[in-house]
Amino acid sequence: MTLTPSHRKSIISAANASVNLEGFEISSTLASQFFDYIADKLSLSVIASQANLHYSKMLSAPNQNRKQALAQAESDFTRIRIAQVMETTQYHPSAVSVFDAEHLKNINASILQDMPMYRGGLLRLNKSEHIRSRTCNGGQDSYVVHYKNSGVNASDINQAIAKLGDITMLQSQPRTVFVDKLAMLYADLDYIHAFNEANSRTLRLFTSQIATMAHHTLDWSKVFDYENPREVLYQARDIAVSKRSFPALDIASMRDASQSEFEAYETQKKLANAKTLMAVMHEIID
Repeated sequence: MTLTPSHRKSIISAANASVNLEGFEISSTLASQFFDYIADKLSLSVIASQANLHYSKMLSAPNQNRKQALAQAESDFTRIRIAQVMETTQYHPSAVSVFDAEHLKNINASILQDMPMYRGGLLRLNKSEHIRSRTCNGGQDSYVVHYKNSGVNASDINQAIAKLGDITMLQSQPRTVFVDKLAMLYADLDYIHAFNEANSRTLRLFTSQIATMAHHTLDWSKVFDYENPREVLYQARDIAVSKRSFPALDIASMRDASQSEFEAYETQKKLANAKTLMAVMHEIID
């Protein structure tokens, strides 16, 4: 299939939305190059080569703010790599034959191929408690998200994906059923938190591919229709993850609660009125 300017614009919109949701800003150079890509004047492979040259020089320059340069490099590179994956899959529903742990690993590796320090494609092996702190209420408050304890293996991922059922039959299911299943899968995989970095960007691309295969469109850019897009999406995900980590917390159980249980109870209380992940995905999938 030959990509039209409209197709390319959709690809860039999706790549930018995914990375913008991480709080990264696109460089002016890449923004201009993406316009040329949409007009079919510049390929993504050429853009990637130019980015490699640019950031190699930047990171080796004396007196360079390395932390800032690495953040900008990650922003630009992951946009390019997400777009490259989408270029081969977004308008080709049969491009991905198997959705499994190996495919999820390949997506993560593709997105992070220019950032070797993140060990893209390698499953998280840390066996200690895996938690993240997040702010809410405009940064005035915070809460803690507890992910799956111990390391991750391919079986964990494949078991979560298996809940979809026969993946080739998804396109014949009613839209509401499909969206509910995909939201459940997203939450299950987010809870597993398989990788050291770029879990969210990986899951957004992975679930978008499943939607494409099922003849639906998962448009993450629609999240920006919300007043506080990142907060709405992350709180929806975080409450789903917390309830997978601690599914039966109530005030009575706090009497003998561990520190982690108490933190999760507080998280679930603070996010009690958050939009659910299922509700969000029903609004962004056509």
